[in-house]
Amino acid sequence: MIKNFQLIRNVGQFNSVDAGRNLDLSKLTLIYGDNGRGKTTLAEVLQSLAENDPSFITRRKRANASGDPHIVLQLDDDSKPLLFQNGTWSRTLTSLAIFNDAFVDRNVHSGRGITPQQRQRLHGLVLGPTAVTLSKELDEIRSAISRHNQDLEVKAAAIPERDRGTLSIKDFCDLPEHPDIGRAIRAATDNLEASRSQKEITDAQPFKTLRLPNFSLSAIEQVLQADLENLESVALQRVQAHLSTLGNGGEKWVSDGMKLIPSESGRSTCPFCARDLEGTILQHYKAYFSDAYAQLKQKVTGMLEQTGSEHGEGAREKFESELRNAEALRQFWTRFSKIGDFNLDVSEILQNWRAARDSITELLRQKQSAPLEKIEVPDHTKKLLDAYGNHVATIAKVNQQLQVANQAIKEVKEQVASTNERELSELLERLKLTQRRYTPEVSAACDAYMQEIAAKAATEKARTEKQKQLDEHRERAFKKYQVSVNQHLEKFGAEFRLSELRHANLGNSSTSTYSAQIGDASIPIGVSNSKPDEPSYGDVLSGGDRNALDLAFFLASLEERPDLEHTVVVIDDPVSSSDDHRSLSTAQEIRKLAVRVEQVIVLSHRKLFLCQIGDGAGLKNLASLEIIRSSDGSTLREWDMKADSRTEHDRRYSAFKEYLEKGSGYKREVARDIRLHLEGFLRVACPDDFHVGDSLGNKFISQCEERLKKGDQSLSKAKLQELCDILDYAHKFHHDTNPAWAKEQINDGELSHYVRLTLDFCKV
Repeated sequence: MIKNFQLIRNVGQFNSVDAGRNLDLSKLTLIYGDNGRGKTTLAEVLQSLAENDPSFITRRKRANASGDPHIVLQLDDDSKPLLFQNGTWSRTLTSLAIFNDAFVDRNVHSGRGITPQQRQRLHGLVLGPTAVTLSKELDEIRSAISRHNQDLEVKAAAIPERDRGTLSIKDFCDLPEHPDIGRAIRAATDNLEASRSQKEITDAQPFKTLRLPNFSLSAIEQVLQADLENLESVALQRVQAHLSTLGNGGEKWVSDGMKLIPSESGRSTCPFCARDLEGTILQHYKAYFSDAYAQLKQKVTGMLEQTGSEHGEGAREKFESELRNAEALRQFWTRFSKIGDFNLDVSEILQNWRAARDSITELLRQKQSAPLEKIEVPDHTKKLLDAYGNHVATIAKVNQQLQVANQAIKEVKEQVASTNERELSELLERLKLTQRRYTPEVSAACDAYMQEIAAKAATEKARTEKQKQLDEHRERAFKKYQVSVNQHLEKFGAEFRLSELRHANLGNSSTSTYSAQIGDASIPIGVSNSKPDEPSYGDVLSGGDRNALDLAFFLASLEERPDLEHTVVVIDDPVSSSDDHRSLSTAQEIRKLAVRVEQVIVLSHRKLFLCQIGDGAGLKNLASLEIIRSSDGSTLREWDMKADSRTEHDRRYSAFKEYLEKGSGYKREVARDIRLHLEGFLRVACPDDFHVGDSLGNKFISQCEERLKKGDQSLSKAKLQELCDILDYAHKFHHDTNPAWAKEQINDGELSHYVRLTLDFCKV
């Protein structure tokens, strides 16, 4: 049994509450608190303790708290306190059984509907402890199957779709191994790419031979070394010495002048003075400027022109253009065939080419200026020619590479003409899948997946055998549970019964269905509705009926606990304000339960209900506590149940009863309280439409009428009319609806009639 709450820190409304260490709980403990003060927090603290689930507490961590939740509970056996600290409990208390919103949400319904998960959890409640062993064994088997499925998913994920494409895992694993998969994939890739670019390939040209002209060093040297063989050296020296005195262009001037000297009978005279030139230097000029001399100059000039033509800027630009075209073709054809890079440093080639040309040109121009002077090719020029010659050799190798590439291009063109793109695509995809299938990683994954398939089959066989054992027990358990629920519903004064409580299989899980027996009609409500016009859980049962069924489910589940006498039962708000007519019967059932279990803790915002439990308990060990506001939070203190047992709603109810039975009470106050009583009831019965602080008037009536039009009623048409009739009378006694309210005349019979209508209205 829980002795006290020694400390509740940083949870919900509880900041650092230690007042509970002096407030001992008893076998029957009643805890009162307004809504929002912390009742649900206490219930979920105990649920966290029972289930060892820290989330019930951590999600309620106090806003702006400086520390984490910290809880200390003391049991009455003087054992070490139960501690919740650093997000975990020191130990659990599995003897706890808790009825609260979480129990309802898990096992029964959510608002006005029932989810498949709730029907599955209810199935577990129905089976009870006698089926725990079978259920656990079956759950373990199902968990094993789930793990198999999870493992299969994991192992299948090791062979994702990107590896197996459109193939199933089995078909993927059955792919035969290929002896040379890499080569096959490359060939298939080239073929597919070529097929997709058929027109481009057909129109595309093969490579053309690149032309990089070389220099003929021997021919250049021959021109640079040429002279006139018949010209004596003495004459040559004399002519050259004379020409040097004439300045620049002197040699040309003399050469041109030689053409003007007349020649008669083999004798020559000066064209200016008619002097006989015989015996002068003229004879040497004739030998120097002979036809052989002119031919020599022509050779030099021709070599210069040839060098300019073959190695000039135009030639280099043409070579660059050829290279660009070749590179563009290479980039195109590499999509369909393996063609290597040219690896050419074009700027270096052009630079070396220009340097070699300029050096040779300079030598030829020197020769042109002095044709009879022999010129040697210097070493630096030879080095330039050697470097350029290496580039020429490289281009020759590239041309060989292009010829090989042209053969491959020819084959691609021929193949494109006869290929089918779809077939090639499928072939390539299958080859890629085959390559991936036989990598070590995927091969191991395939083996693991197939082994898991076999293991799952064996586990499923065990599940079938265990399911048969559970089915035999389930038939008995469901019948017994239905009887127990109906016994509680009868005690609660409910006007319906549970019928056709059955189990069903939902995939690998078990679920439950049931119906509500109302008179002679059996209406299915424990199923998922598939049609809008079918009755739903919220349509068949009122809010009060649902509360009664929730508690009946819980109490019936307790009946099957083998350790019931050692169970601590926690009940959080078992009745609502719409359950006035069954609050007493509920209190009676709780008092009976307190005798059979180790401890009952009831939390409620309804003082009258708690008083009904305590007043008839007949137990000395009764404790009553309340949760009150303290600063910016809540705290615990002892509750004087007798002194504070009646609410305003209860007071008005008692005043109405006394007026009807004895005629006692101040009539004007009774008349005034009719509207107040209706407002208190509707705030609970219709919380979405009628809020705290609202007054009953046309706004609420209009909202109800709009809901009726939409088929989503909060009050039936008959009830709404009944409310309007009562309000027509009640409004006469309030200043906001009748300025002359204080002078309104009161008829005893009329007042009695509307008091009765009010009490009857607030029962449903």
